[in-house]
Amino acid sequence: AKDIMLLTIDGNERDGWRPGRAARFFDGGAIELAPAFSPDGRWLAYSSWESGRAEIHMRPFPGPGSRVVVSRNGG
Repeated sequence: AKDIMLLTIDGNERDGWRPGRAARFFDGGAIELAPAFSPDGRWLAYSSWESGRAEIHMRPFPGPGSRVVVSRNGG
């Protein structure tokens, strides 16, 4: 399955920034694609094939919290 991954960034302004650890945002068990943050950064929207077709879902960021399906009849 394709999963949404998050990558931490380590370091600071003085010493520089470097990639940290990659981890799954959540384990959905389906294909999840095209993540996008809400303007306030509190939600992550994405396309999921959990229902057998593409639908748009949202989850609170950084979590925890349940998904909310925001599309109808495909998305």
